[in-house]
Amino acid sequence: MHPLMSLHTANKKSTFTALILFLTEDDWSFTRIEGESTVQLSFSGDNGTWSCVARVREDHEQLVFYSISPIETPQEKRPAIAEILTRANYGMVIGNFEMDYSDP
Repeated sequence: MHPLMSLHTANKKSTFTALILFLTEDDWSFTRIEGESTVQLSFSGDNGTWSCVARVREDHEQLVFYSISPIETPQEKRPAIAEILTRANYGMVIGNFEMDYSDP
């Protein structure tokens, strides 16, 4: 069965169930966070391995997906990166890029 068909069927139960079903059927390796509707996973590509977190907010009917860049930004480059992210976010209706200034 195609993962999206399973996703549609599971959606009648819960978004988190649909997420788990999709990740399982698409052969993703992930870890469920005990007591939360959250999973951790990673993705490896040309620019490194990205840490990812998928969190379901059932009461808001939302799936929030974070991917965390493996590239550290030096302190002196952060204003320039913040400008790039602001420009990239302009006009986006759904989704965004963020930078945590407190992250070393």
